[in-house]
Amino acid sequence: NDLLRGHARMAAVFAESSLSEDGELSVLVAACAVSRLSADQLTPTARSINLDQLQAAMSRQRNDDERDRVSDIEPPTRVELDAGAAIRLKRLHTQTVAPGQQLRYYAQSYLVPHDEGRSLCVVQFSTPCLDEASALDELFGAIAATLRIFQPDDPTDFEGAPSGSHA
Repeated sequence: NDLLRGHARMAAVFAESSLSEDGELSVLVAACAVSRLSADQLTPTARSINLDQLQAAMSRQRNDDERDRVSDIEPPTRVELDAGAAIRLKRLHTQTVAPGQQLRYYAQSYLVPHDEGRSLCVVQFSTPCLDEASALDELFGAIAATLRIFQPDDPTDFEGAPSGSHA
């Protein structure tokens, strides 16, 4: 439901399990969702979205409720991706899913305005494996760096990709 409400265009999950030498099972889980929103879906009066607006909006104090808290690991940061300039968010989410039960996960998100600011691509990586978050952080960043946004008439090949990499 969250993916549908967020206008997700793609979602993927990676899960891997392993047994340690002492027989302890460990599981590594990571997810990625790619969404596209139009400027008017975000702000009905907005004709376009720019990085300054995104950075200011993402830097505002949030009114977390008792069931859902979000903590910035770093301030919203401008970065360059193959798809263009973006705002990167690194956040720790804590959600109360039932009395006495919390779900904590790390999320790294990229907000990429495109179509001359009329649209926003949101790429979000997440993992509930907080002990592995720093290692996954680097992987998430490397994957995001390869993002390309194709227009309807663009050939979907990767020849001449800005960084020479393939997404």
